[in-house]
Amino acid sequence: MKKYLYIIVLLLSAASCVYPYDEVLETPEEPVLVVDGKIVIGGYSMLKVGYMKGFDGKYPQGKISPVLEAWWVEDEDGTKYTPPSLEQEVNTIALNPEHRYRMVVKADGITCVSEFEKTPAPPSLSDLHFECEGQKHPVKAIVSIKPSADDIGYVAFEWEEIWEFHAQLEQMLEIYKTVNEDGEEVYVYIDRDSDLADLLIDPAVWPNYWCWKKEVSENPLLVDHTYIDGPVNNYHFYSFLTTDSRNHRNYTLKLRARTLTEEEYRFLSSLKMEGEALNSLLSPNPGEVPGNVYNDSDSSRKVLGYVSVYQPSSITASLHGEFLEPQGRPDDSFFTKVNDWNIPFFYYDQDFRPVLRLFDDAGPYVGWASRRCVECTLNNGTLEMPEFLY
Repeated sequence: MKKYLYIIVLLLSAASCVYPYDEVLETPEEPVLVVDGKIVIGGYSMLKVGYMKGFDGKYPQGKISPVLEAWWVEDEDGTKYTPPSLEQEVNTIALNPEHRYRMVVKADGITCVSEFEKTPAPPSLSDLHFECEGQKHPVKAIVSIKPSADDIGYVAFEWEEIWEFHAQLEQMLEIYKTVNEDGEEVYVYIDRDSDLADLLIDPAVWPNYWCWKKEVSENPLLVDHTYIDGPVNNYHFYSFLTTDSRNHRNYTLKLRARTLTEEEYRFLSSLKMEGEALNSLLSPNPGEVPGNVYNDSDSSRKVLGYVSVYQPSSITASLHGEFLEPQGRPDDSFFTKVNDWNIPFFYYDQDFRPVLRLFDDAGPYVGWASRRCVECTLNNGTLEMPEFLY
């Protein structure tokens, strides 16, 4: 039995919803198109599409990414919902969960169609909270789940996180401008808490210092609760360290849950198993796991994939530094040495500020850092607070 491994390679912008789908198997004679779609009732529907790649690293006939011609979400009553552009999501906020829906994808002359699927009622979520046994222990995100009437024991979790973070610096110094004996303007360092604080050029401390960050879970967390009859209480689904910047300030986690059919659970489980155990004889072959996508233009040509139809439930919870374990200031390499003659350039043009006095082999010096936290740039932070997807 040939083994297949599903690997998504995100070659396009993270803001795009259409990605090449990098599938690994022994190279077939002709390209095999793979469709991965999500029809989200009350949210935005999205698509990933691409070709399979062989173990030898080659794509059949040299085809890597298909040319996407069109795609849309279709109601069983014939209503179509199309994206503003091929690379964007479809607004399906107003879809009726009582209807059935499918996705139609046209790429490289192939028309792929998913089966019409009903929308299973989502589970109810409650008591999302965080627990921590103390420093050096993880902060755990915990939630309780009440299955819906459509739930046969399978649920998927996805989540988004937004928080403010910083480099844990405290600006100890500032400068003031004076004139020396030769009548030249010079800059003098001064402690911010000194009696001369009224001379400071900038009395504000790092006004733009805090940065915002957003993370989105990459893959759904599959929850099998078939062994429990009734609600699932205090389910631990995620954790991070007390030293993580999520503990700095204004951390919010938005958890979404959806009910899975047995077919979708088996399909997603097989993909996960293949990714973790490519060479295991116990792992199933995703190519033989039935999806719900078929080739509507040529039934003899194989296509693979699954289009999910669901209405998620959601819940949010926040932290405000309750479990933070301070790490102290960054290493000295974080700071920049600024020569006295170059102070105006760094201060006014580069928006740097003096932070603290340091010492190295050359002697004492003042360490400067960007008022717009350097860690923000390194960690993809933003000045403005990001928004949740929906």
